[in-house]
Amino acid sequence: MQLLETEHVVHVDRSILPVYGRWVTKLMHPELEGSGPTQFEARKLELWRHPKQNCGVLTGTAIYEYMEEYKMVRDSLGLRDLEEIQRRGIAFFRLHFGGKAVFGWKSTVMYRDSELNVPYLAEDGDEVLQCWRMLRHCFTDKDYALRFPKIRNVQSLAALNQV
Repeated sequence: MQLLETEHVVHVDRSILPVYGRWVTKLMHPELEGSGPTQFEARKLELWRHPKQNCGVLTGTAIYEYMEEYKMVRDSLGLRDLEEIQRRGIAFFRLHFGGKAVFGWKSTVMYRDSELNVPYLAEDGDEVLQCWRMLRHCFTDKDYALRFPKIRNVQSLAALNQV
């Protein structure tokens, strides 16, 4: 079954903030909570990975530090975006991200024992699971940061919000 143009669109109510578990002691980017477009096309998202992931594995810590250095976290999706993608179901997820784990780096958090964690979505049978991965663990060539398309000017931002 082919999706209609509007069926690629994900709607996110930015007035609803994500609910984090009690195990979260600190949001690493509280200033980014609630930021991002209220709707976006999943097929226009950038699937990004660190260049070193192309030829091996890398810790999430190295990826996060790189994204911080190059100011890439602010353009990444967050937990609310992942929740809405997950709500679209397994067929939607497979169409856009099949075989990949997709991460929402904007919602990186500190665990109670000072470990950093990042939320992600992955397939598990006929379900889309939302999970957390510790940044000290390895990330492979199947692990991608989800990022909004680069916005070059105000008109582009308006167009992104009008999908």
